[in-house]
Amino acid sequence: MKVREIISDAIHFPIDDYKSWLILGALYLIATLLSMSLDYINGGIGFIFGIISMIIFIMIYGYSLDIKRNTIHGINELPKLNFTKNLVDGVKTIFVTIVYTIIPLIITLIIAYPLGLYSNTYNLINAYDANYSTLVSNGTSNVDAFISVISGNSTVIPSNIVSSFMSSLMITILIGIILLIIFSIFEVIGNARLAETDSISAALNLKAVIEKINSIGWGRYLSFIILLILTSIGIGIIGGVILMIPVVGSLIEALVIQSLLLIFFARSIGLIYRNDEDQNNQFNQIEQLNQIDF
Repeated sequence: MKVREIISDAIHFPIDDYKSWLILGALYLIATLLSMSLDYINGGIGFIFGIISMIIFIMIYGYSLDIKRNTIHGINELPKLNFTKNLVDGVKTIFVTIVYTIIPLIITLIIAYPLGLYSNTYNLINAYDANYSTLVSNGTSNVDAFISVISGNSTVIPSNIVSSFMSSLMITILIGIILLIIFSIFEVIGNARLAETDSISAALNLKAVIEKINSIGWGRYLSFIILLILTSIGIGIIGGVILMIPVVGSLIEALVIQSLLLIFFARSIGLIYRNDEDQNNQFNQIEQLNQIDF
């Protein structure tokens, strides 16, 4: 399948099974209502509602994994809800996502050391403390004084200390963002591997994840990610318009748009993952036919 065909299939997929789609939407609606009620209900009941809402959202994450699993295994219909299974799958999915988020954070914190972020921060704090009384004179608040220093408007702190800190901070943040994007790309296939194998270790096997992307093709995979994001933005804009409807807008958005986005994401990811397997199977069949001596 071409990337555009994958996206088109994923958009029409929930419509073809609208009953299951609406059941999922009802779960989103219940979780949203419980979350909204926390603004008005406090104490033990509010705590219970918060726990129930969290459990439902974890179930929904697990259901997303089940959609990927069905798609990868060639089952072209929405799975049935299963409380225990979806809850366990949801916990696994969240764990894998957290790990793929922590890894770039740790790498960024390590890289920050040779970039001089820690030493420059130390120098800035020392300079700030040494000139504290001057910085907060005339009733200037601590926040305003700090903003003045960071923005370079203060003449009290040497400019080279501020510029060194800001340079190392900006470079570190840029590297962190790049790493987060890269590992987010890996995480998509990582969770697809979790759906296929039901193994957290398989989902976190970076070598296998990269090999899978290689087999899909980096150009094809990245174009898929871009088109996936653009389509999601389009659906999100529709959701934003619905949210503008007084009172019922947020309920309709939860029932229809949020559930649609979840199914769309899960189905499309399962298809790009499975499509590679289909291509490999077709290639192997062609190779076998070529080896037959007619």
